[in-house]
Amino acid sequence: MRGMGDLETFLEGEFLAERRYRPALTVEAGIKWPTADAPDIGSGEFDYSLGLIASKEFVGWDMDIGATYTWAGQPADEVLDNVLELSVAAEWHVSKVLDVIGEGVYSIGGGTAIRRGGG
Repeated sequence: MRGMGDLETFLEGEFLAERRYRPALTVEAGIKWPTADAPDIGSGEFDYSLGLIASKEFVGWDMDIGATYTWAGQPADEVLDNVLELSVAAEWHVSKVLDVIGEGVYSIGGGTAIRRGGG
């Protein structure tokens, strides 16, 4: 299969700043646009996502915990499930020029999902 997949657009906004004993909270909203070249790559429908991210900085490393719910578009010939995506990510600052980043993601539901880049 060749071709360009669907375009995804996400906006994030921090609404609660991080404090000493409290993480920052960020809300994110996203749209998957039906721009795929071939019908086997995309659903041909819009998907909408809404999520919440908790972020905390520690000495030498950072941590993010997130939950995102995606309402999948419904093509005429398919029934697609909505998706709940839970994620945990950490960034370890090894030196001024090197960071090690890891992320684990667990999805509940299926049929379609918006894949997010780094946060």
